[in-house]
Amino acid sequence: MNKKTPTFYNIMDKTKIEYQEACYTPYVAEPLFSERDVKFSLCREDKELRPVRLSFIVFAEDKDGEWEDDAPIGECYATVLGENDDDIVEPVKIYNLGISASDFVTIVRSDSKSTVFRIFWPYGTVEIENANRTEEGLEISKTDLGTGEHINCTLTPKDSDHSFNLTLQLPVFGFSIRDIDGNIVNDMLEINEEELAKYEYVFAGTENDDRITIHSDADHITYKYVWNQEGYITVRNMADINVIVDKVPLRGNLAQLLLGCEYVRGLMQFSAEIPAKENIAFVIKQKDQRWRIKVSSSIGENNDDATLLEPTQLCKDVLEKLISLPVGSNSNELINEFMKMQHQCAFQWLWLNENNWAYDKLEEHFNTLVDPEMEMMKRAMIFNDFDNFMHRLRLASLDDRSPIQADALLARNAKRKIIRVKTLIQEHNSGVSSLWSLQREERMKILYYWRNFHSSFE
Repeated sequence: MNKKTPTFYNIMDKTKIEYQEACYTPYVAEPLFSERDVKFSLCREDKELRPVRLSFIVFAEDKDGEWEDDAPIGECYATVLGENDDDIVEPVKIYNLGISASDFVTIVRSDSKSTVFRIFWPYGTVEIENANRTEEGLEISKTDLGTGEHINCTLTPKDSDHSFNLTLQLPVFGFSIRDIDGNIVNDMLEINEEELAKYEYVFAGTENDDRITIHSDADHITYKYVWNQEGYITVRNMADINVIVDKVPLRGNLAQLLLGCEYVRGLMQFSAEIPAKENIAFVIKQKDQRWRIKVSSSIGENNDDATLLEPTQLCKDVLEKLISLPVGSNSNELINEFMKMQHQCAFQWLWLNENNWAYDKLEEHFNTLVDPEMEMMKRAMIFNDFDNFMHRLRLASLDDRSPIQADALLARNAKRKIIRVKTLIQEHNSGVSSLWSLQREERMKILYYWRNFHSSFE
């Protein structure tokens, strides 16, 4: 029965629909309409929702079409009848397949290579992106999932050229990696260390497929990752299989999978004296599949160190940031910020001494930050806090080390280079020479041996 053709919408009034559980299936992103399992409401600005009986709802294939009592098959619109003859409330889009949501998609099987499923829809034709027809049903390989487990499904009702799309959500088991655009990575991957957090992994394990291994060429350690039904992956060193090294989520980014950015950075610093030449390779194994991930350094070969500040200027910068720190802030975060600066600029706060931040050297700058008319005791307390902070910063620099430490054999092989670094540090501390005058490459070598052969300097 034709109800009426609307002439305009009252944009102040909207149709709202509430779907019950029966309208949902885990394999379709959109809720599917069922007269028995929905509730309609009229939404008016600044007013509570007013429930509306189904007898006051009309349907149409498009917003400007003819409105009927019954919902047409396919993508259509529903709206509450307006109070006036020409008053139509803003409609809501619905998907009416004419069958229950649970009957539409049936999963036949799903494993680490593909998913096989069946579609039941007697009211038209269905086209599935990247699906191959087999005796079991429609099959989609894991590599064809493209931008994710979401697959486009195009439906065309009988005696109609009005196609519409639904989004299938197909389960995929096993391990997978996706790039920045969401595409499956099948074999080789070459990325910068800063991009690790942009690549996603998923490990949807089963009882028969619950583990992968990851090996790096930097420390030659192999870790076993075991899927857990409780929602995480346990990580163990194959050399000491009884000890859990870490737990990582079932879904996350590559930085998390590789035990964190700090661990990866440590491996990279362990692999080469010069950061620009740092690169490491990881091999991920799952049954007969392999992923080879080459990670390169984010530090450029020609990184200019002309902006490196001289010691007293560094102290002035610390003083300025410390004084401007909001009341109640955690100064440990500022310590972490300065430690990052140490790595970026290739120096150690440890190279500073109390003379570099003595009051007579910083007095003029201190007076630009703190009111010279302030009570002398308060000024002294502020500078004393700064002095304590500088000692904490030096201690943090003193204890700065890579999470991956060289073994005794590597330490013996590097003995002469370590002695040379020790000599340079001793001469700097005694005033014979200055580490600040060294070229960036030389300073990076000092940091390399200090961080990776730390016990040799204790």
